[in-house]
Amino acid sequence: MISIADLTKIALEPLKEQIIQEYDRKGMRASGDFAESLEIEGTFNGAVIKGNAYGEQLEEGRGSTSKGHSGGDYLIDRIREWIKVKNIVPKDGNEESLAWAITKKIHKEGWDRKDHGGVNLLSDAISDLEWDAAISMVADEYTSVLVSGVINKYKVI
Repeated sequence: MISIADLTKIALEPLKEQIIQEYDRKGMRASGDFAESLEIEGTFNGAVIKGNAYGEQLEEGRGSTSKGHSGGDYLIDRIREWIKVKNIVPKDGNEESLAWAITKKIHKEGWDRKDHGGVNLLSDAISDLEWDAAISMVADEYTSVLVSGVINKYKVI
């Protein structure tokens, strides 16, 4: 008998593809690392779509950094990588000063992409109706599997 986790994984595959399409449509792709990180993982009673931790920022944006917390080197390292991947050439040729300036601005003001397609990656990619359809497909299919199992069991008796 097929498990509910396997059924849910099947139902989530088209939704994962829609997330990737919206990611590209919104111009969020730099290295493509986020899209490549998306995977569907079965759980005891279903499945989840997992991806890089910064996926939350692609949905909700990023607030300014709290006073006293610099965020460490992680943000500037990601900005350096983004500059390289996007082939951005600073006017003065100094990638380090550009990375520092972008990082400082994000720490101060946050990041929301409101002038560049916005955030809301997941909520724009998948409507409530599509989530409902995926859930219904799993429920209908699993109900059929259970009913078949019960009928076959009673045929044996």
